[in-house]
Amino acid sequence: MAVMLGALLVACGSGTTTKSAQPVPGDTVFRGGDFEQLPRYPQSQALNNATAKNMVVAQTLSVPNTTPKQVLQFYTDQLAGWQVSQAATSIGPNAYRGSWVKGDREVLIGANSAPTLSQQEPVVQYSLELGPVRPIP
Repeated sequence: MAVMLGALLVACGSGTTTKSAQPVPGDTVFRGGDFEQLPRYPQSQALNNATAKNMVVAQTLSVPNTTPKQVLQFYTDQLAGWQVSQAATSIGPNAYRGSWVKGDREVLIGANSAPTLSQQEPVVQYSLELGPVRPIP
């Protein structure tokens, strides 16, 4: 019985996202490990594990003592080898978003001020998404 249960678990997978679990449709969208190669804003802390769905890998992170605008400026500088798809732009009070394209991959980054229990240390929450290039609306 234990052997059958173990075989069933191996066949179904654990449900967690790993480098090898990232989509590789014809190796044209993105390759395993590409998401992990994206830079992270200094002192960022992951709020969840990276997840893969519909050929997009995403993760939410937080970073103290900065602003959403500074986070997007960091990515504008760090992704200099990528083509700007949507320039880092304010999309509301204390919220910024931008996207960059390299080959057939697009990274979308959104950042906003997160509520805190202490007014002394501002916190920014931001998301990274890597997937196929999105069509222009």
